[in-house]
Parts: sequence; C-alpha cells; structure tokens
Amino acid sequence: MRGLNGQLRAFFEPDGLVIIGASRNEGRPGYCAVENLVRLGYPGRIYPVNPEADEILGLKAFPDIESIPDRVEFAVVLAPAAEVMGLVPRLASKGVKAVTLVSGGFSEYSRQGAILESQIVEAARKAGIRIVGPNALGPINSSNNLAIFLAYMSPLKKGAISLVAQTGQACSHVIEWVDSFLRQGVSKVIDLGNKADIDDSEVVEYLADDPETKVIALHIEGMKNGRRFFEVARRACLKKPIVCYKSGWSEEGSRAAASHTGSMMGSKQVIDAALKQSGVIRVRDMDSLLEFSKAFAYLHPPKGNRVGIVTVSGGSGVMAIDT
Repeated sequence: MRGLNGQLRAFFEPDGLVIIGASRNEGRPGYCAVENLVRLGYPGRIYPVNPEADEILGLKAFPDIESIPDRVEFAVVLAPAAEVMGLVPRLASKGVKAVTLVSGGFSEYSRQGAILESQIVEAARKAGIRIVGPNALGPINSSNNLAIFLAYMSPLKKGAISLVAQTGQACSHVIEWVDSFLRQGVSKVIDLGNKADIDDSEVVEYLADDPETKVIALHIEGMKNGRRFFEVARRACLKKPIVCYKSGWSEEGSRAAASHTGSMMGSKQVIDAALKQSGVIRVRDMDSLLEFSKAFAYLHPPKGNRVGIVTVSGGSGVMAIDT
C-alpha cells in the first residue's frame, strides 16, 4: 500500500516492532510497553532493545538496533530527548517507517526543545520516517491486539469507534471507561502528543477509509494547519460521522495546553465555524464525545431534517423544537 495509507498502516499493522528503552524491571514504562503486547497476545514480531538484558518477558533482547537480524517497520522510542536525533539514521538503516516518540522535553518544555523537535522531524522526513509525537502514546489496534501503553492495560474489546486524541489517557483510562461504562469497544486509538509531524488531518484521512472504523472521535487541543484539517474533515464526513471535543478553550486551559503538548490555540469562534462548516459535530466534554460516538456506532445518521416529536407535554414539545 502506497502513500498516506501505507505510512499510517505501519503504525497500526507493522511488519516488525522494536521497543527502544525496553526494561526487565517490573513497573517501569519500558517493561509495561513489552508486557502489554505479550499478555494481550499481539502476534507480530517484537524486538526489545536493552544493552543490559538478554531477554525480557520471554523475548530475546538486543543491545542495540543494529543487532536486530530483521528489518522492522515500527519503533517505539522511550530514549531521552537528547538521544533521539542520533537514533534517526540507525532506525532508517533497519527499514523503520513509523515511530511513536514517547519521550518528552520538546516543544512542550522549552524553546530549545522546540528547535530540537523540528530538527528531528526534518531528519526523519528525509530518511522516510514518519513520527507520532513526541510526548505521545499508542497506537492501539484492537483487531491485532497492538497496544502501546506504559502502564497495565486491560484486554481490548473490539468496536467501531476510533479515537484520535492529544492526550495519553485516551490509550488507557478512556478505553477503560468506554468498555466498563458504555459497554462499547474501540477499533483504533492514537495519541498524537505534540503533533510535530503526523497530525489530526492525516489520521482522520486514514480512518475515513478504514473499513473497521464506523465513527471517528476526535479530541484536540490545538491545530497547526486549520485549512488542511477543514478540507480533510469535509471529505471524511461524507463517509462517516466525526465527533470532536476541543479542549483548552478557556484562557487558563489554553495556557495549560501549551505546557502539555505545545499547542497554540486559535480563535474559538473560527474553530467552531470551521468544524461546523466541515460537518464535524462539536461537543462540550469528553463524556459527550464518547456518548455521541456510541450513538453513531449503533444508529445510522438521519438522511434529512424531517424530525417528528411525540410528547405528552406541549411545553416539552416547544422546548424540544427550540433545541
């Protein structure tokens, strides 16, 4: 598969997966990243990289990337920010096409971090590598039990909702809530972090053509290319519903978002108008995002604006009409 779909496929259905910063110490993030995959039954090839370990959870561990005997498409990088640039050509030499950069300390941290982030993305693009993050978690694909998370994750329940978020909690706590409270499963989940490279537009475009996704649930803090998102969302909404929760709309929330993922906020009125014109359904909070998504997963969208109201109260009917 070529083009965008081929690039995004490597995140959700990789031919070989390497975890740089894997750990044999229970409870450590690098341990959980491996343990979730093994326990949940991910069937693909997994290569933990740790220079001080021979094996981790029954898997052969490698001292460095170069020691891995096979080519791999996807890398999960837990290395410190200062070491990431040096990893780019080494990843490229093993055939890596997709990277989830878990590490923080980039644009969400300082100006120097933002410069380093930009340099890493530029080097990766030249090497044919696409990056989710930095400061990101995921992806998750319930169809093959791929789950990149740094704490214990419950068994995945398959469903028709795919969630694209700008928070790591989407890859665990939100899924737990969807499963336990809404009694609903998910198809694919991804946290985009700082969105230094891959952003909402690209993932929405990919999911619009994904046969396992019936509804796209979108959480955003900020947009870096609003025009591109508008065009992609308008086309995608003709294929399946998109529900969006935009957080960081208050002055205080905007400042928090900048420190969380380095997001710059646009005008609330402009973003609201763009979402409405593209056909995206805007909701006010995370609960509504998930509840609307569940409704669309079960119900077909109405084909027109012919709505009938049946009520035992005339006053309630007037209120419903106003709404």
